[in-house]
Amino acid sequence: MSFHEPAHLMVADTLNASLLWKVRERFGDYADHLLNSSQQAIHILSESSNLLLDGWVQDAGRSVVASAQDGNVIVKSPLVDGLNTVCAIAAYSEAGVGPQVHSLSVGSGSSGEAIHCAIAMQRIDGRYLHTSESPMLEEVAEIVQLAGNMSFTHLPVAPQFISLTDRLEVEIIEAVRRATQLGDTSAVGEMSLLAIKINQTQRPMRICHGDLDMRNVMHLDGKIMIIDPEPVIAPAEFDAAKVAYSTGIDVKEIAQHLGLDEQLTADLHRFFEVAGTLYKRVKSLHLS
Repeated sequence: MSFHEPAHLMVADTLNASLLWKVRERFGDYADHLLNSSQQAIHILSESSNLLLDGWVQDAGRSVVASAQDGNVIVKSPLVDGLNTVCAIAAYSEAGVGPQVHSLSVGSGSSGEAIHCAIAMQRIDGRYLHTSESPMLEEVAEIVQLAGNMSFTHLPVAPQFISLTDRLEVEIIEAVRRATQLGDTSAVGEMSLLAIKINQTQRPMRICHGDLDMRNVMHLDGKIMIIDPEPVIAPAEFDAAKVAYSTGIDVKEIAQHLGLDEQLTADLHRFFEVAGTLYKRVKSLHLS
């Protein structure tokens, strides 16, 4: 196994243009409201926890992220599904497979929905693998197993994680929008057929990480740390297919190694592959 330290964490006084594009591409006119709400949540939690913000992290994805305490603390506010994401991060922390959580906050709106969700946690420096390297099969299998390891005894509220069916539906809705922009909706039919097959599974469900990309696998003193979940109730094949997609490792090999359903893992892998290709094409169209 090979470790390395990533480049210095880039922070600035304003949100990164790439993040703004990602959020606006996904949420349209509602994007600015989500961004403002997440920034407000970070300020509220930071002030109540006496954390001094350094600036906004520039390579954030589907969350607004700030650096605090001279880079020793990360403060994150998910743009969607904030309660469940914050709960999953805290559950990884409690299980000892994610960054140590310092504090979190969950507000509620007038109709009772969870809003202004944010979490402050330990910053972990070391990315797990060089991006040019391929992990060993045994290492990927360990990552998949750790991704299902969460503890929930100290959460302030009970999460309500999204189901596999609903998660696939969200992915298809996004795919339809992107395919329409590209003027080629042929991929949507394949995704819909795959979703029907996947939803027929009788495999046991667990809480999955939901975005088990190798970018979300870090190390601390040589120990695997899991970050940035997008939690979903799904079979372990979901996480196995995700990490296989991000690493290029043979999807059937990882399924066999973990004793998973090979066809289900392959179907999920293909689903993510088609969805990912659509996203890359749209991103290239707008940012080239």
